[in-house]
Amino acid sequence: MEIRICRWLNRVLLLWLLVALLFHAVQLVAFNMEYFSWHYRTYDIMADTGMAYPELMESTREMLSYLLGDREDLVMEVVVGGELQEVFGEREKAHMVDVRQLVLQGRGFRDLGTALFLFYSGLLFWKRRECFLLLLASVKRVFAGGILAMAVVGGLLAWNFERWFVLFHEVFFDNDLWLLDPATDVLINMVPEVFFFNTSMLILLAFLLEAVLLGAGAAVWSKRTETRQGR
Repeated sequence: MEIRICRWLNRVLLLWLLVALLFHAVQLVAFNMEYFSWHYRTYDIMADTGMAYPELMESTREMLSYLLGDREDLVMEVVVGGELQEVFGEREKAHMVDVRQLVLQGRGFRDLGTALFLFYSGLLFWKRRECFLLLLASVKRVFAGGILAMAVVGGLLAWNFERWFVLFHEVFFDNDLWLLDPATDVLINMVPEVFFFNTSMLILLAFLLEAVLLGAGAAVWSKRTETRQGR
């Protein structure tokens, strides 16, 4: 395999791996029931939704199961404001269909990217050791760029989160179903804007930690390999 081709493939797959890491960070944070519990208690979401904490958590668990493809629909009933009723209305359900599609596509992208990178790096390790060393060297550069980019994104979100929140929805959704009414829609009361701000910051933090750990691991491996070869 020519060195030029190695370099090109390394960069492409590492960029893909960075995106896969971002999706992994999304799953670590946004599908963590402990995080939802903290959010509900910290912001007294029970008062905003009219739901008791156990029912709120159960509704959340079922909602996440739906988004991950483990549940067919969002038809569920709980006591809201003292009355038994469906948790989500038709507009909320329609919006969550779009959200589920994004989640499943992201998970597929993450799994495919991770599998391809592991296969490719394993192949280089056993068959093209020179290219594997180039891959380790590229990890440091590409991941440094990714970390810098995510730090900039974090700064932009902290500066004007609402603007970027709206832009995200306008880019990834071709309808306005995401515009919900707190007076009638439980979903927007369960996860108001502060939830998405906190979630975004935690996702970026999780991504940065993963990238730093992998980058540091690649640097150590590369250094040890160069040391052994120099003996």
